[in-house]
Amino acid sequence: MSSQLAAIDLGSNSFHMIVARPGPGNRPLIIDRIKEPVRLAAGLDASGNITAAAADRALSCLGQFAERLTGFGPGQVRAVGTNTLRRARNRLDFLELAQETLGHRIDIIPGTEEARLIFAGVGTAFDQPGRRLIIDIGGGSTELSLGQQAPEVLTSRFMGCVSWSERFFTGGRVTRKSMNKAINAARQQLGPVMRSFRETGWEHALGSSGTVKAIEAVLMQSGMIADGITMRSLEALAEKLIELRRTSRFLLPGLPEHRRPVIAGGLAILLAAFRSLHIDNLTWVNAALKEGLIVQMIGRINHQDIRSAAVARLAERLEVDVAQANRVTASALGLFDQVTADWSLRPRHRRLLTWAAALHEAGQFINHAGSHKHSAYLLAHADLPGFSRQDQGTIAAAVVGHRGRLSHARILSISPSADDATMRLAILLRIAAMIHRTRSTKPPPSLKLTASRRQVHLLYPDGWLTGRPLTRADLASTAERLAEIGYQLLWE
Repeated sequence: MSSQLAAIDLGSNSFHMIVARPGPGNRPLIIDRIKEPVRLAAGLDASGNITAAAADRALSCLGQFAERLTGFGPGQVRAVGTNTLRRARNRLDFLELAQETLGHRIDIIPGTEEARLIFAGVGTAFDQPGRRLIIDIGGGSTELSLGQQAPEVLTSRFMGCVSWSERFFTGGRVTRKSMNKAINAARQQLGPVMRSFRETGWEHALGSSGTVKAIEAVLMQSGMIADGITMRSLEALAEKLIELRRTSRFLLPGLPEHRRPVIAGGLAILLAAFRSLHIDNLTWVNAALKEGLIVQMIGRINHQDIRSAAVARLAERLEVDVAQANRVTASALGLFDQVTADWSLRPRHRRLLTWAAALHEAGQFINHAGSHKHSAYLLAHADLPGFSRQDQGTIAAAVVGHRGRLSHARILSISPSADDATMRLAILLRIAAMIHRTRSTKPPPSLKLTASRRQVHLLYPDGWLTGRPLTRADLASTAERLAEIGYQLLWE
């Protein structure tokens, strides 16, 4: 296995891939870049489904990426989907084809996680002291982050250069009225979060990704700026677009052809940010989400996984009984290790079970009777740095399945991408929680667990179950619940 790492950003407008290796200070040294304007957001139909034509463009691009990734192992590649894949109704069907074509797992990340990764990525190219405000205008969403060594304020707003261009500049027609409407609508989107950004303050305003890059290139090559984007230069560019009236006439120096149809929407959003945040000057930085993914991968390789820290912080915030969580975690992992091969489980599943066990009682402070439901809801919707939507859903699904009725419908309602592995993690967590029901500090019995495709067999030490009616009742109840999802629990 080589030391190369690959990061893939399945954006709403373009798909990007970079190949890098860890450099000095664990900063990524870029070896290769591939970019294709797939226009996924423009390929959503009226029902919110990715059209066949858009899917074909995407799969064709992923086929190119797959060829470049020949010889890369699973731990060397991180691929993520952003706004369009977050909202596409048929995303699961598309993901199945996309992962098969790419040959690697694709995670859908929440907007705040996207903003966090962008912040980390920009940090690889900009390391001047002081707080930095980062604006990243994508095809379907805009991410803003603010901080110094780590982000202090993060937000993702549901507006991007593609969606805003389609909404306000229909048919490629740009007028003063439509430009003003687009700017004001963007300011409304930004309004609820602007106060926290302004109160925190910053020394450097930076832009990342294609929209800001294209705007800066046009302004520089048109002689409107020499050093950084200003409000006056943006307003001058808006006047120019209004004068040209149609995107087909936007033959501006520095503007790539594929950016013409979406530049007006992106410009309106950037103008709104300038006005709402009172930005004087903004500089484009050649780093963003992809570089942030590489930074995250290097951290995981070096055992600096922010996900574990995020779980620990949430457990502390929700006053989880850590001693009990640790007992359940130890037993759950002990059971997991005995059935790893039989159930085709992987190291990533072990990590997910660890985090699920650590937080399985997160909802206790709301109500004990339905704590598993409250816990699952909290885990499904919490801001957990480093987690993809799928992994966060898997943890929540395992937690909701550790008590109460167990059904495929309940699991899928929490995690639509749940598979057999998800169900099996729920089973292992349920058994571990059952073992520690009394919350005793004494070590539990040494259990042996074997499993087949649809059967689980627990073997207790000789005579241990004698005189323990509560444990026997729990086993019988657990067997009934597992039968609801087609699993048989045996014990002796």
